[in-house]
Amino acid sequence: MKRILIFILVFMLCIPMNVKAYEPTGHKGILDVEFETGGKLLARMRPSDYQVVNSIVNKKKFFGWRTAYIHINEKAQYIGETVFSKANQTDKPFTMNYVLKEDYKTKTTYTISGKISGQVKASMKIKLVNLEGTQSGEISGSYTGSTENSKSEETKMTITIPPYKKLTYRVTGECYVTSGVCQYYAVWIKIYRGQFEVIDVTTRYYELLEEDLWKSCGLL
Repeated sequence: MKRILIFILVFMLCIPMNVKAYEPTGHKGILDVEFETGGKLLARMRPSDYQVVNSIVNKKKFFGWRTAYIHINEKAQYIGETVFSKANQTDKPFTMNYVLKEDYKTKTTYTISGKISGQVKASMKIKLVNLEGTQSGEISGSYTGSTENSKSEETKMTITIPPYKKLTYRVTGECYVTSGVCQYYAVWIKIYRGQFEVIDVTTRYYELLEEDLWKSCGLL
């Protein structure tokens, strides 16, 4: 019986738990995040960046979870999807009319891999993913949830692109990031490890960026 128990524990430790990010940040619709305090998203972290949290969760426990937070509601600026990007590589101005119609909701995105504690799941308030149907909350991948407060807008604009310039119209705004690592122990043996990250988008607006194409055209 003792040998069977040891075999089961070793087998569970060998199960791979990887999350594959389908966006550069691991969050759908968010291309980049810049922290005010110089933090990092999970998708950008290196093994050495986990040194502090690992020192907490690696402390063995008879039974139960150990959780260490990397960020707790850290304020950041995010860059969302690009609405359009146009370049004018001629020597004359180019004028275009653009109409943007949008229905959007306030959004919170989640990235979870491996297994995380029930307390963390409850604090994240994940409503659109049925975690109760999985053993001990074991999930992997990226999940996106939205509030019910939606808004419709229509924006009409006339844009003139100067010669050898590129204009990019994109979504940006403020957000708050919470992330961390969980480990579960049974008889002082690490059984599960998981990590989680929440990006709570609080503001959303558009910005227009202008880029000089003279260098790329070989004219300087």
